Amino acid sequence: MAYTIEDAKLLIAEVNKKGGNWPTNDQDFIQAVTAWLNHESGPQWNPLGIMRNGQLVRFENEQKAFEGVANLLATGKYGYDKVIIAGRTGDPQLFLTALAQSSWSGTRYGYPKTNNLIRTYNRLFGENLTIPSQSNNDLSWEEAIQRARKISGVDSNPIDSLVDAIIWVLLIIVGVAVIFIGAFLLKGGNSGSETD
Repeated sequence: MAYTIEDAKLLIAEVNKKGGNWPTNDQDFIQAVTAWLNHESGPQWNPLGIMRNGQLVRFENEQKAFEGVANLLATGKYGYDKVIIAGRTGDPQLFLTALAQSSWSGTRYGYPKTNNLIRTYNRLFGENLTIPSQSNNDLSWEEAIQRARKISGVDSNPIDSLVDAIIWVLLIIVGVAVIFIGAFLLKGGNSGSETD
């Protein structure tokens, strides 16, 4: 079965329901997801070939299959955390290489010698993405994480975050102190009885 851009958008939507934060309007990225779907080319009830106990899982329909994909990626196991991060960047080469480095396919899509997902992407969309060379197998995941953080609006350094946390804690302490002082003043300032 040939999968379309619309199928890829449905898969992206399911991944995003699980916190994927993948871009929904980046045509190159959507094409990368489409290439993944078409490379796997599983049946509509399991387009990406999810297996359990050595057998293809039979989902009710394509949406349920995409939910299954999203659930599996969300576990963060087997290198899927890098797939999620790479997806957040919207970079097709980074995303398809992260998939090849993960355990999604037992063959790793030919990686590190080649990346058949990138070949499928180039064939389907007339692009010329390069396949990372063997000497450069490991993508810079720190760079990918920074790009994903920037895209998702979480681009702050840890020191700034720590300072922000300390400021919030101090503000809460001051707020609680003001409440106690106000309550004390409302009660009359002391607990003894007043005499004339």
